[in-house]
Amino acid sequence: MHIRHGSLIAGALVLCLTGCATAQTDAGGPATSIPPATPTSSPATPAASATCDTVLADAEYASLATDGMDLAADTSALGSAMQAMIDAGGLACVWEKSEGDVRVWFAQVDLDAPGWDAKRAELLAAGYTEGDAPFTGTLTAPKDYDPNYTPALYHRDGVLYFASYPEFLGSVLALQ
Repeated sequence: MHIRHGSLIAGALVLCLTGCATAQTDAGGPATSIPPATPTSSPATPAASATCDTVLADAEYASLATDGMDLAADTSALGSAMQAMIDAGGLACVWEKSEGDVRVWFAQVDLDAPGWDAKRAELLAAGYTEGDAPFTGTLTAPKDYDPNYTPALYHRDGVLYFASYPEFLGSVLALQ
């Protein structure tokens, strides 16, 4: 009797510990989730060492400053694709004008090749298109993703990048 109860308790504990990952949808795209990065003994990836103050090329930081854009304290995601990256422990940065509603969103997260293959298939099925700007293989959100922004995602060397517009990916230091 104790063995049977022990097995039931152990089974329930495993279910509680593993849990069920859920994803939320919003008007900004399909329900998505990205598995959290698995710690390894390999060297730090660009996603692990990047900060909002180091992820971009110096010229882009200068351009943001010239345009009156400052790093925002609020890093609310631009849709579900970015939110999934944040939920997986990724870096999220938002720059905004102090006056007005102009914002630039950026995120990056470690994502291995099988994870990218699954995410890519999911996004393409949801209406994303694959193109060559600014890099071959960039996925661009459907035109109805957001009335003001058409984000893009790009995967390279085990890191998934998100930007509120495709051209901004060209400013990411790790992609230059």
